Amino acid sequence: MKDFITLLFTILFVVCLSACTETPQNESSTIASGETVSKTATEQSPAYIRASPPTSMSKKKMQMDGTWQDIQNTKRMFVIAGDEYYELYEGRQIAKKKFDIYNACPSENGEMDENGSYIWLRTAIDTVCYEIANLDNAVMTLVNMEEGKENRYERR
Repeated sequence: MKDFITLLFTILFVVCLSACTETPQNESSTIASGETVSKTATEQSPAYIRASPPTSMSKKKMQMDGTWQDIQNTKRMFVIAGDEYYELYEGRQIAKKKFDIYNACPSENGEMDENGSYIWLRTAIDTVCYEIANLDNAVMTLVNMEEGKENRYERR
């Protein structure tokens, strides 16, 4: 009987140990920011990113919410979800930034403005300001204010 109890505890221990160390079916990868992203979810679609609930300053953000693909480089996409901006390359998240709409770039004394024509993207170490040159339900054109480069994106 003692051997049976020892065997039972050994089996339970092995089952618990294998359950705790088993690799999940969705492989994951770590991006530069240290976040873990599911390869399966990002390869299928960036739909795993969900929008934040609407706020009083989100009318234009709600129009911009969604997935946008670079027309010139189809491997580049971004997702705007509430006040978050997720940059994707080949379906994998490579950056996550805070997103706000301004009436001018902050470097030009711009202020947050829901009807503004500029977006400011930022992390703790990087900021960039874009002018919203065109925005409709199918196409968004952004101009990088530092480089003067215009990029067109199609909604996916």
